[in-house]
Amino acid sequence: MKPLSNDHIDERGDLMRKKAWFLCVLLVSLLFTGCTAKTNELEKSDPSGTLNAADSQQDPAVSEPNGQAMTVDDSVERLLLALKEATEVDSERLETQFFRYYQAHNYELAMLPAFEKGHLPSWDELTLFVLLNNDDWLIVDYTQARALTTKAFSKTVTRFFGTAEYQDESSKYLTLKDDVYLAVPGDTMRSGFFRLKELSVADGEYTASFDAFYFADEDYTTEYEKAMPNQKAVRDQAGIKDQIQPPQFADAMLEILSKEDYATVLDVSETVTITFSLSGDSKYPLTYTSCRVQ
Repeated sequence: MKPLSNDHIDERGDLMRKKAWFLCVLLVSLLFTGCTAKTNELEKSDPSGTLNAADSQQDPAVSEPNGQAMTVDDSVERLLLALKEATEVDSERLETQFFRYYQAHNYELAMLPAFEKGHLPSWDELTLFVLLNNDDWLIVDYTQARALTTKAFSKTVTRFFGTAEYQDESSKYLTLKDDVYLAVPGDTMRSGFFRLKELSVADGEYTASFDAFYFADEDYTTEYEKAMPNQKAVRDQAGIKDQIQPPQFADAMLEILSKEDYATVLDVSETVTITFSLSGDSKYPLTYTSCRVQ
């Protein structure tokens, strides 16, 4: 066979180099395309299921104590289930659940004092809150079924505020004697109805704002012509001009507060903003960490 000339060898070498260069460019192109496709695929698919900040005003994920991520939707669902268990009301609306919860626990939010995170309320206000929210307080006749011992007092504080340090002593509302708190006579109570306005959650702590509406006991029996505007609005909603019973009054309030324009029908008494966590208690599911009243 005739040997190749130097010119043929050079041409063949050039051809091989061109093929090698083409293969390198093609390989790099394929690798780059694959990485881009993988990136786009990850952007489209969010395996954690968390919400984007653009889709919610709340933080996209909440950290659980065990280190697992819990979405905002999960947190809201846990709150809804906790309130359902406490109220035994079959409603998927948080507004309705909070309304019924604070109706059943009518001195809980109504008498919750303003206080900052990391602190308890002032001693006088704390003792009044405990007096009205301990297990043995009888709403019917405003007395204790059993003595409010320092142990029962501590149990109530822990239930609503978590573990806290304080010194047992008398206050403006309670007199301490032989490890038993005795109520000082006086009318210092109020109850009301609450409409959830806003709710957010971050790091396992909820922030909720409510519009509050307070009524006196005589509001249920006042003659229609002498009633205040809010009383008339509720009676108009109930279709009752004369004396109205508390359950009928509450149902009419809920009907009004279920409307988006409720604030044009009723005058808001005040706005209450609380932060809290879930305690796991089936009857009292909320542990408060702060309260602000406007």
